Amino acid sequence: MKRKLTDILAALIPLWFAGAYLIYNGILRRYAMPCPIRLFTGFYCPGCGGTRCAEALVHLDILLALRQNALAVAAGVVVMLFWAESVFRLAGKKIKLVPASKWFYAVFAGTALVYVIARNLIPAIAPLPTGR
Repeated sequence: MKRKLTDILAALIPLWFAGAYLIYNGILRRYAMPCPIRLFTGFYCPGCGGTRCAEALVHLDILLALRQNALAVAAGVVVMLFWAESVFRLAGKKIKLVPASKWFYAVFAGTALVYVIARNLIPAIAPLPTGR
C-alpha cells in the first residue's frame, strides 16, 4: 500500500512542476535573490544556474540548459526515469529504467563533484550571466 501511494505521488510530479513554474513566472522571478554561496565566496555552487537551466528546458533550449547547469539536466533525466518507473508500476508493469547498482550512484556522484569543481576553474562551462 505504501509503495502504491509513493507511485501515485510520483506520478503527480509534473503537476507540481507546472505549479512551481507558474508561481516562479508570476512572483519569484521579479524578486529572485542571487546565490549566497556565489555572493560570499565567488564560487559557483552545484545549483548555480539551475533556475536559468530550468527556464531554458521549459523553452526546449537543451543546449542553453546544459550551458547553465549540466548537473541539473543530468539529475533531471534520472528523476524523470524514476518517475517513469513509478508510472509503469501504477500501470502494472515492472520496468527498471535506473540501475540499482551502487556503482551507478558512485559514478554519478563522482562525475557531479568533478563538474562542480571544473565549472569554477574553466570559464567555458560556468553558467552564463542572467541577461544571457
